[in-house]
Amino acid sequence: MVKNYPKGHSNVSFVFDGTPAPTPDAQAALTRAFDERNSDLSCTAIVVEGTGFWASSMHSTMTGVRLAASGSMRLRLCSTIEEVVEWLPVAHLKRTGVELNLECMKRVLEAASDLGATGTQAERSAVSAHANP
Repeated sequence: MVKNYPKGHSNVSFVFDGTPAPTPDAQAALTRAFDERNSDLSCTAIVVEGTGFWASSMHSTMTGVRLAASGSMRLRLCSTIEEVVEWLPVAHLKRTGVELNLECMKRVLEAASDLGATGTQAERSAVSAHANP
């Protein structure tokens, strides 16, 4: 990735409604992934698909993970794909100089969300893992 995108790359993750909070080990792994000493991530959008206390707790957890990492990677917690499509292309272009195809991005994100919404917990975890190598 660094060779092909020397100014960094961006990613989008989904946290599907009802997914358990990340364990301490998972939080540590996310902190390492968000840390610029270990990653070339420029921007990350996380779509938290849910509401109420669960979603608030997930937002809080992910914000804490980001604060624990060093660096300038931009994190945006979103409730909808539309929020990602509104924020990520502008942030990504500003930080990397690379323009994203909005229509293509929206279609891919909708397909990933649909797959996650219809799958079992194990399938949803696999979608998340494959969407964020």
